[in-house]
Amino acid sequence: HVVPASRYVGELGAVIAIEPNPEMVQRLLANIRLNHAANVRVLHVAAGEGAGKFKLFAHPLHPGTGWLVEQEDATPDYIERLETSFREHPEAAMLPLPGVGFAISERQSFKLVVHDVEMAAFGGLLSEYDAARTSVVKIDVEGAEMAVMRAAEFLWDRPNPPCAVIEYEERYQGAREEIFQFFARRGWGLYIVSCNEKGLPTYNMLAESYVSSQFENIFAIPPSRRDFCTRAARLRRSQ
Repeated sequence: HVVPASRYVGELGAVIAIEPNPEMVQRLLANIRLNHAANVRVLHVAAGEGAGKFKLFAHPLHPGTGWLVEQEDATPDYIERLETSFREHPEAAMLPLPGVGFAISERQSFKLVVHDVEMAAFGGLLSEYDAARTSVVKIDVEGAEMAVMRAAEFLWDRPNPPCAVIEYEERYQGAREEIFQFFARRGWGLYIVSCNEKGLPTYNMLAESYVSSQFENIFAIPPSRRDFCTRAARLRRSQ
């Protein structure tokens, strides 16, 4: 999403990409160079509620999928149990490509890629200038949505807070209801973002009783930005 965002905000705007996985950081930097996205800043760190040292367990065939575990909890026994779980239940992990499973040989040799990563308090990663200019925050954190959203309360509680786009997966039980309550009590509008047959985005109001699909993007819009989002949608349809 970084390159489209870079093009959308233009030369006077900026994109801040936060990525803890060193392999994904190198891919991101290469993509930025390839697309001459000079307005993108990459922070090689995990964002959370506080600072600390963590182990990042990355999927060997899909490095964009990973799980952070505090270093003291990442014992050899824990790692073995996690890898055994994936070998026995590959459907519990993100598959390499949609509809493609693991071959038996891949299951037997499945080994998570482990990285040592630093976590920084989200509030310390953005300057006051950056926070004041932020209009959209995209969150894709493999089940840690609520931790990141709580860490970003300094943004949500501003007079003109940014919109939030949260990638949600049904396998993280209960997260959707927490996300709903978190923004609903602030009076924000919540929508499910999908595409119509023309490939254009559609927005369906999210109700607390909504039965979710396996994957979806939740779009949370503060009252102060509803006009902004309406204008952006009209601009996208006209292109």
